[in-house]
Amino acid sequence: MYNYIDDDSDAYFNNSFLGTWTSYKTGKSKPCNWGLHRIPCAGDLDGGAAEFMPTEKYYEYGWKNYTP
Repeated sequence: MYNYIDDDSDAYFNNSFLGTWTSYKTGKSKPCNWGLHRIPCAGDLDGGAAEFMPTEKYYEYGWKNYTP
């Protein structure tokens, strides 16, 4: 069920996932998380004030061309 309650608040996110991704090839695991409007537990990746915005530190990993 899609939740629109407080969709105009700064901390709003929806359809989120927080878990672990494991490679079938190597068996190594990495944190994996996503969300609509905000990414849960994004740490310093999310430098936005009122909406998700990646910090410059992550531009070299493909975030430079991100547009909200």
